[in-house]
Amino acid sequence: MTLVRVTPKQLRESAAQQAVVVRTALMAAEDREPAAYVVVLPR
Repeated sequence: MTLVRVTPKQLRESAAQQAVVVRTALMAAEDREPAAYVVVLPR
Protein backbone atom coordinates (compact mmCIF):
# COMPACT_ATOMS: atom_id res chain seq x y z
CA MET A 1 0.00 0.00 0.00
CA THR A 2 1.13 3.51 -0.76
CA LEU A 3 -0.02 6.29 1.55
CA VAL A 4 -0.10 9.87 0.29
CA ARG A 5 -0.79 12.58 2.86
CA VAL A 6 -2.09 15.91 1.64
CA THR A 7 -3.10 18.86 3.75
CA PRO A 8 -6.15 20.99 2.90
CA LYS A 9 -3.76 23.93 2.47
CA GLN A 10 -1.72 21.98 -0.08
CA LEU A 11 -4.88 21.15 -2.01
CA ARG A 12 -5.97 24.80 -2.01
CA GLU A 13 -2.59 26.29 -2.89
CA SER A 14 -1.15 23.67 -5.24
CA ALA A 15 -3.89 21.35 -6.44
CA ALA A 16 -2.13 20.62 -9.73
CA GLN A 17 1.08 19.66 -7.94
CA GLN A 18 -0.82 17.39 -5.55
CA ALA A 19 -2.52 15.73 -8.53
CA VAL A 20 0.93 14.94 -9.92
CA VAL A 21 1.91 13.37 -6.58
CA VAL A 22 -1.20 11.18 -6.53
CA ARG A 23 -0.82 10.24 -10.21
CA THR A 24 2.81 9.26 -9.64
CA ALA A 25 1.83 7.11 -6.65
CA LEU A 26 -0.88 5.39 -8.71
CA MET A 27 1.54 4.67 -11.54
CA ALA A 28 4.15 3.29 -9.13
CA ALA A 29 1.52 1.07 -7.47
CA GLU A 30 0.93 -0.72 -10.79
CA ASP A 31 4.46 -2.13 -10.65
CA ARG A 32 4.11 -3.69 -7.22
CA GLU A 33 3.16 -7.28 -6.47
CA PRO A 34 0.63 -8.20 -5.30
CA ALA A 35 -1.64 -5.58 -6.77
CA ALA A 36 -0.96 -2.51 -4.65
CA TYR A 37 -3.33 0.31 -4.01
CA VAL A 38 -3.01 3.97 -3.07
CA VAL A 39 -4.66 5.68 -0.12
CA VAL A 40 -4.87 9.47 -0.02
CA LEU A 41 -5.67 10.90 3.41
CA PRO A 42 -6.06 14.49 4.55
CA ARG A 43 -3.84 15.48 7.44
